[in-house]
Amino acid sequence: PYAPPSGRPPAAPAPANARNTQASATSNRRDNTNALSPVLLEAGLDPTALLGLSDSALDIRRTAIVYLNRFLGSSDSDFYYNDRYPTSVGALTAEHVAGELLKKFLSHYGLWLATNRHKAKNTGNALQVGALEDYFKASKEVLKHKFGSHELFKGNTDWWFSELKGKFVTACVRCQKNDQETAELRQAYPLYRDLSTNDTAVRACYLGTLPVDAKTVGMSMISTMDSPTARRFAEHTIGRNVIARSSEHFFARWDEGAFDPRFRCPDFDWQIIKQLDKQCMLVYCDLHLYCLCPIFAFGVFFLYGNLERSGVDEKKKPFIFFYLQSLNQKSLSKRQTDTIRSHCPHPEQKKMMSSKSTKKAVMTENRMHPDLSIKEEQNRSGHTGSDTNANAEGYVCATPAASHPAAMAVSGYKNCHGEAWPYNFECLGLAVVDDVKRLIGKLFTIDVPQLKEGGKLYPLTLMAAARLVGTFHLLMKDFPNGNPIISKILKGAQEAGVEDARVTQTPGPRHQAVLLFWSRKIHEDFKSKNRELPLPDASVATQLSSVGEELRATTNKLDGVNEKVDKLEANMELIMGHFNLQANEMKKLKADNECKDNEIARLRRELAKQKRANLCLLSSPKTPSNSSSTLRLHRDSPCDGDSQASKRQRTSDLTTQTA
Repeated sequence: PYAPPSGRPPAAPAPANARNTQASATSNRRDNTNALSPVLLEAGLDPTALLGLSDSALDIRRTAIVYLNRFLGSSDSDFYYNDRYPTSVGALTAEHVAGELLKKFLSHYGLWLATNRHKAKNTGNALQVGALEDYFKASKEVLKHKFGSHELFKGNTDWWFSELKGKFVTACVRCQKNDQETAELRQAYPLYRDLSTNDTAVRACYLGTLPVDAKTVGMSMISTMDSPTARRFAEHTIGRNVIARSSEHFFARWDEGAFDPRFRCPDFDWQIIKQLDKQCMLVYCDLHLYCLCPIFAFGVFFLYGNLERSGVDEKKKPFIFFYLQSLNQKSLSKRQTDTIRSHCPHPEQKKMMSSKSTKKAVMTENRMHPDLSIKEEQNRSGHTGSDTNANAEGYVCATPAASHPAAMAVSGYKNCHGEAWPYNFECLGLAVVDDVKRLIGKLFTIDVPQLKEGGKLYPLTLMAAARLVGTFHLLMKDFPNGNPIISKILKGAQEAGVEDARVTQTPGPRHQAVLLFWSRKIHEDFKSKNRELPLPDASVATQLSSVGEELRATTNKLDGVNEKVDKLEANMELIMGHFNLQANEMKKLKADNECKDNEIARLRRELAKQKRANLCLLSSPKTPSNSSSTLRLHRDSPCDGDSQASKRQRTSDLTTQTA
């Protein structure tokens, strides 16, 4: 423990009340010293030298002392220095660091700190170069506090420590580059939108089965949907769309959002944590993929009861993600990383992904977008360009017009300066308004005032419900064996008793037929309104590009039609081949039937002739000649013996009756 310098005269006795006051102050000071710096005192530092330092400054010095003690007490210390040092900072004396030995000691310590892998206590991840640099500087400050009278600590120390620190940082960077364990974790491979349709952003060395895209992750979450997954799906999808950092969605609030009728989308007041500013954030329906659509994510989020606020603290109720308010920033980053990695199909892919993967991918795709400028890209991401004046940027407000182009680019639009229309129920007509309201009431339990009917975000409720219904037929196609989202939508429609007179009666539940009719109609309305046509004042290059895209899309559709026609023709050839075989069989059967009919006709004629002969015998008198002819006829008959006997008996009876 620190001992005060000797040689002071003893203090005079004080009055009783003064002694009580002095004892109280001394007691408080001792408690405070022991609570703030026990490690610092054990290292032999003077507490008075720490006067005025903040808690963070004291914390980093404590950590630096821990690393110094590990360095001095390590089993491989001989590898880093030849001189024998004590095993702790507390036992380190001025003789060990006298003169140039101080720089030698720091060099040995820096080599140990750079070449060994050190992990953070909270996350378990390897310390980055910046953190190691801070601890190295704090270690120098610890030695300065302990050996303040050293000649190298007198005056300005930059002339010798800056060079030493530069060498230390270089060693840290080189060692971390060669560290195979953390190489994949540092990489944070971009999680691009959909590599099945566009893989131009993927380098050739990664082509194959290793890269995973956001579509794969989103569809994996939808296939295993439950209440916890619905929350993670909303966090991941919405965060990707707004190009958010891993913890920015923590601050999103319902009472700071509104529906913009000009751009026909919700506008959220999004917090930019690194700039201590808020940004206008427009959110559109995704043009092509429902698994990346933030409005669909809101719909699933609402479907699983995340608008209920019973039992929630009053301070947390206005937040969109109210259940995250007890987590810190590092926990949110780890949560995002775990969400992505848990839905990667291959173990190799999990090592390549982190919470930064989505932000890197979206910013890269926006930079590659031909209809988006760098400034429009930065308006969405919240960054400030290097060629702009920071003071001037502080006076420029975030506006919907500035956020609109990049918002459309993130949602899959190629013409980023056009208009975007949401999914809606208006295309169904006024006759089903009551049915739609009943359906929304069964799907969502809403306790948030802004999202109820009449609230400023009620259009978002309608959009989310329309997006769920408009995607219903796509979910049925993608998940023919069933899905929890499909089950919840069907249950809500059944309880609401939806009905539409335009839907014809088909086999199966009535509510399912109505849902399928509504789903296809809403989806077709969305596609027809969002045809990507160039603006009238667009450049010739933009218009030609748009025309080329239309022609390419039309060509792809024609190719698809031709492919289907070819398949139909091949099927028709098979069908015609079977038909010809059946026709030949029919002809053969018909010929056999004709032969049988001829034989039957002949037999009928013979039978008729026989009947006539019998009638002639019955109508004429009995004569020997007739009797003999009758007997001769019976003898010549082709019938068997029993038949001949029965016929002779009948002839005999008839002859007797005639006589």
